[in-house]
This record gives sequence, structure tokens and C-alpha cells, in this order.
Amino acid sequence: MRLRTLSFILLTTIALIPSLILSGVIYQKVYQQVEMGIEQKLGRVAKQINSDVLHQVELLATGLNLLSEQKLMRLGIDNLLYSGQVLSALNHFGKSNPLIESLYLISEDGFVVESYAGNILALEESNLIKLEYDSKSVSYSSKPAMQQFMVSPWVEHFENPNLLEKENESHGIAFIVPVSSAIKLNSIEVHGYLLAIMPVSKIVELADQVKTAQEKVNFSLQGNVIDGEAISDDEPSVIKSSRIAFSSAKFRNILWLDLNVAQSNQAMAASIHHVMSPVLTAGAVILLALILIAIVIAHFFSRGFNQLNTLIHGFELGKTVLPKPFFIFELKDVNGKILFSRPFFIVEFKDVNNLLCRLQKTINQQMRILEDKNSELVKVNLLREKYLTEVRELNSGLEQQVELRTSELEKTLSKVEHSHFVFEQLIQFRRLLESCRGNRAVAKTIFESIDTCLPDVSIALFLPEQLKHRSISSCQNMNDLDFAAINEQLSCCDNKQVGAKQISVADTALHVTSFSVGTDQYGWLIINNQGFQSEKNSWLTLFLTEISSYLVMRSLNENLDMLASTDSLTGLKNRQAFDQLLSKLEIQADSEVGLYVIDVNGLKEVNDKQGHEQGDALIKEAAKLLNKCTQDISKQVFRIGGDEFAIILSEDKLNHVDKLTGNLVQQQLIARGNKSTVNFAFGYASTAECSFAMLYKAADSKMYINKANYYRRRKGDRRSSS
Repeated sequence: MRLRTLSFILLTTIALIPSLILSGVIYQKVYQQVEMGIEQKLGRVAKQINSDVLHQVELLATGLNLLSEQKLMRLGIDNLLYSGQVLSALNHFGKSNPLIESLYLISEDGFVVESYAGNILALEESNLIKLEYDSKSVSYSSKPAMQQFMVSPWVEHFENPNLLEKENESHGIAFIVPVSSAIKLNSIEVHGYLLAIMPVSKIVELADQVKTAQEKVNFSLQGNVIDGEAISDDEPSVIKSSRIAFSSAKFRNILWLDLNVAQSNQAMAASIHHVMSPVLTAGAVILLALILIAIVIAHFFSRGFNQLNTLIHGFELGKTVLPKPFFIFELKDVNGKILFSRPFFIVEFKDVNNLLCRLQKTINQQMRILEDKNSELVKVNLLREKYLTEVRELNSGLEQQVELRTSELEKTLSKVEHSHFVFEQLIQFRRLLESCRGNRAVAKTIFESIDTCLPDVSIALFLPEQLKHRSISSCQNMNDLDFAAINEQLSCCDNKQVGAKQISVADTALHVTSFSVGTDQYGWLIINNQGFQSEKNSWLTLFLTEISSYLVMRSLNENLDMLASTDSLTGLKNRQAFDQLLSKLEIQADSEVGLYVIDVNGLKEVNDKQGHEQGDALIKEAAKLLNKCTQDISKQVFRIGGDEFAIILSEDKLNHVDKLTGNLVQQQLIARGNKSTVNFAFGYASTAECSFAMLYKAADSKMYINKANYYRRRKGDRRSSS
């Protein structure tokens, strides 16, 4: 096969294959973009339809709520004299709302009073109005959820052609709004209902205003199409679905309809064909141009490679062959005389020829250099033998020095290992301190840890009394010391800060190291350190630092725990302490627990009329009374809210329930006779009568009953005095 033919086939293939691949990729991308564009367009159409329908439904629901609240509707149900005004109001509302086909005013027993453009007989025979309860009035205090349910509007889908005007139309949506009176004497009275009929075809008409001719729209309920254009499953199409919620803020239920917007694949194919036509035409033209360019390039390539072959063949024969020009550009006059002539070479082929010439010269030079290098290598080998002898002598000297350094390193390593052991003991010491519960355990841990690192050391230790811990005075391997005299000497020192001090007790000089254990509190340690090295003194300093750090942190944590569980106003335990104690008692499933919930009466009135300072004084007074009532009975008195307190009894404290209840009742009686005394309501419950989870709720409920009796009695006292 000729080089020219091979070049043409190769270049044509290189041009053709990417063109075909690019065409396929372009077609796929165009198809995806068109399909994505159609889906986005259908999504926008569905979103717009959804928005328009929800807007109209919200207007309708709001209008119905406002109409039901008019006094005219209630009067029209109860009095026929208002029939004309009611009918006029219904007609005006129906004509101003495009979604409504008919509107009815229905009495509470289900009979139509007035209507706008409707079929009264068909409505009364239907089952749209469902009265949930027979009674007109429901008490707030006994049935609040039922009251809210009765006065809430609702929406229903129905299938009844008799309620709709158009033929072959059976699906519609009914909006039912109760007509109720205002709240009187803790009750709501329902007089009747407003019922608006909206055919599904109305929202289809709204959708037709948004969609284009190529798009199909229908509405379905639970997968069944109830109105709109049919979308066949056999015909390929792009479908976008959306859900529309027919309801409003005060409606008791939500009716969901599925909105389906579709466009057939035939329309999408037409769009793709319209987009791809100019692309395919341009691609065909470009492909033809690439083939022509490939033919020209193949011709020039074949000429160039022929010249390269001639150059290489001449190099093999040892000849220098000058490259021929690729072509010669000539400029002639009218007589044929050459005015300008310039040959054009392929630069790469000319460079190859020059490279081959330089390569031949370089090979000759390298051969001469190799001969010189061989003679030099012989001399280098002799020098290498001399250097090896000197290196052996140097190694013997280095080995002796290494032995000396090794012995020194072994000694240093021994010290490092002991230091590492001390640091490990220091870490273990801190862990042991964390597990100690009292000063006695702390002292024992200190003695054991120091004795492990520094055996046979005489130690004396003093730890002062703190919030939850007694003072400790103890010594080991040391004669009895007068700890009181040492403390007295230290208290007289000008410098009471941490550090080493020298004092004299009973004509004996003692070296005492004091350390901080809390705010303005110090402990001290005496160690017989005669003959100690400096590194051991450093170890002792580390142990003292750990002891001080642990004791200071323990003191801070205990103070924080006390502050976190104490109410700042009354000094009682706060809500956090209350919750923690309940959680602890809940784990003890076998033990009985009693709970009092107390609430101060009239705190809001005192705050509003006399100011919050008087309100705080009232809360403090209530805390003092509760402490007085629980004296010698229980210390578990809590302030768990603004004006709310609690008392917890457990184990043997439950034997005093009657006494504590009597104290609280006696205090209530005193407050009833003396209005300046704190008055409160309380409730008691125990796990003997309810579960632990319901304990607080049971006591709280009884407290509110007690509080209601107080206010009822107070109201009666005011009436009798007036």
C-alpha cells in the first residue's frame, strides 16, 4: 500500500470518526436539553396552575368565613323576615366568586333556608351535611376539642350530577362553613351552615387559561381522573404532576387533588428536528471540507516522508545528502523572467539532516574520549585501594569511641527510664485522686504514690476542712507531730501563699511546703528530704502540683454544684435539683414517693399593682412559710418556677404526710383570716395512687383544683361584702 493511500485513509478516519461521535453527542445533548426544557416548562405550567387555583380557593375560603360571621346569616336562619336580605347577600357573593356554581344557607338540622343557583331538593337528598353532635352547645371546660371541631369549616369531594348544572359532569368540591354565634357563658352555638358548590370543571377552566395548545391537563383523585383531558398510557409523553391542597388555615381537613400536565413525544420530536436541522447541515459541510483537507495533507505528507527516507539512506552509506525543497515559490514578469524565487523546506526534515551530520561527528569524538577514560579508571582503582586501607584504620578508632559513648548513654537511659516511671506514676496518681471520695482517701493515695516513687520517705500531710470534707492530719514514717502548732505557726507567717517555708515548732526546724486547696484555703506537706537529689525534688514538686490542682478543681466543682442547685432569690433548691432528685427516685422502683406542688396565689396581681420588688418579697415570704411548715419533716423543698414550689417526701418521711398537710392547711386558714399573709394553693399525690410518670401531673391537677376553690371562695366573699 502506498504511503499516500495510507495517509488518506488515516486522515479521513481521524476526521470521520470524531465527526460521527460529535454528531451523536450533539443529538443526545439536544434531546436531553429539549426534554429538560419541556419538563421545566410543564413544571412551570403546573406551578402556575397550582398557584392560581390555591389563590382562588383561598379567596373563596376567606369570603365564606367572612360571610358566615355576618349577623345577617344567623338572623336569616332563625327568622324568615330576613330571607330577602340573605338571598341578596348570597347572590352577590356567588356572582363575585368565579369558582362557585351554587351557594346554600342550611339550617342546623340540615334543611335549606336560601340558595343561589342551586338544586335544593338534590342537596337535601345528598349526604354532604353531616352533623357530628346532637347538642347545640358544648362546655369549654369539659369539651374544648369538640368545640373547636364543630366550628371549624371543612371541604369534601362529591360525585353527584344532580348538584351540577352541566351535562355529563358529576364531580365537584363542597366547601362547608358553620354559621356560629359568639362565645357566651363558655359555649359556642352553631346555627347552621354555608355550603358552596364548586365543579371540578371550574379549575379545569383556570388551567386552560395557563396551558398551551400542545399541553394536556387533567385532575385526579386517588389515581382516578375526575375531569380534564385524557392522557393515554399507550401514547409516549412527558408528564409533570403536582398536588393541590383544597383547604385554608381554619379548615379541619385537607382535600388533595393531583394535577397532571402532559405533552406528547411527537411535539418533542418536532422540536428536536427543528433544532437539529441546521446542525446536521453544517456538520455535513464540515465533514466534506475535512475530507478534502485530508487529501491535500496526505499528498504533502507522502512527499515529505520520501525526502526523509532519502536522508536516512544517505546517512547509512556515509554520504551527506542535502534536503530538496518542499516546493519553490517563483515570481515572473510578463516575459517569463524570474523576478523572485524562494524555496520552501520542511523545517523538521532539514533539522533531521543536520542532526544526523552532528551525530556522526559526536560518535567519533565519544570513541576518543572513551579511550582516555579507560586509562583514568586504572589510576582511580589504585587510589581506591589506598583509601580503603585508611578507612579500616579509622573504623577501629571509631569503635572505641562508640563503646565509651554507649556506656554513657546506658547511664542516661537508666535515669530516663526512672523518670518515665515517675511520670507514669504521676498520671496514675491523678487518676487515683479523681476516684477518691473524701480527704481520708486522698491522704492514703498521696502516701502510697509518693512511697512507690521514693521509698522510705518520711511524710506528714494536712488537708483543711472544706464544703463536704473533714480536715485530715496524718503522717508516715515520722514521729508524731503537733499539727495544731504547725498550723498556728503557718497562720502567723507573713507569706500565706503556696511554696516552701521554714518554721520552728518545739525548738525543731521544719521545712513545710504549703499548697492551695481552694479559695483562701491551704494544705501543707512535710517530707524528710535529706540527701535528696535535685531531680527528686522536681518529682516532689510535680506531685504537689497535681495534689493542689485536683483539690482546687474539686473545691470549684463542689461550689459550682451548690450554686447550680440553689435558687438565688429564696435560698431553696432550684428546678435543676428538683429534676435530679426525681430522676434518682424514679430508678428506685420499689420505694414510694410523695410530691406536693404549691403555687402562690395573687403573685401576678401584686406584680402588676405593687411592682416586682413586692412580688419578690412575696415569693421570699412564701419560701419562709414552707420551710416553717416542713421543719423537722423534710429538707427537700424546691422552687421550681416563678411562683411554684414543690416538696418531695420519700422513705420514712412519708409517715409525716398528715402532719405536713395539716401544717399547709393551717397556713391557708391563717391566710384566709389575715389578707396580708401569703396565700397559696397546694396539691399532693404519691406513687401509691398513680405511676411515677404521672406523679407531677396528678399533684399539679389537685393544686389547680385547690386554686380554683380559692378563687371561687374569694369571688363569693366579694359578692357577699358588696
